[in-house]
Amino acid sequence: MGKLHYISEFIRSATQEIYTNMVNLPPGMVSDEDTVMTPVKPGGVTVSIQFDGGLQAFLHMTYDEALAKNVTSVMMGAMPASLTAPEVGDVLGELANMISGSFKAKMASKGFNGHASAPMIISNDSFIPAPISDGVALMNRMKILEATDELEIRIFAKV
Repeated sequence: MGKLHYISEFIRSATQEIYTNMVNLPPGMVSDEDTVMTPVKPGGVTVSIQFDGGLQAFLHMTYDEALAKNVTSVMMGAMPASLTAPEVGDVLGELANMISGSFKAKMASKGFNGHASAPMIISNDSFIPAPISDGVALMNRMKILEATDELEIRIFAKV
């Protein structure tokens, strides 16, 4: 991974910090290592943020339906009726904004300034992540709840 070895750690620590402090759902790593990139499973949603400037990157946070609804329920105090309920996109988008803001600040400390797009909520049924030419592709899996729900975080980056 070369000079971008810290990207995965920045995303992991930002996710752990935000989920612990803002949602009171401390995530655990499924593995301490970056995992092999796997296809997105159907069902659920992916929140995607694009970075440009000194760092060209995509951050994709993939939730299955149960995890997306459970996280929304914790934040909003009620279980959403469906995955397409507006509050699901609001909660997951806001969490992604906070994580990307922390990531962006950590990258700026390494000299990579840039901009982050607004989060896009995409159905996993139509989402196919695409790597960046000559970039790195990293994937982390985190367990968010006591159940078996896992958050998949894909990062594609190039400087």
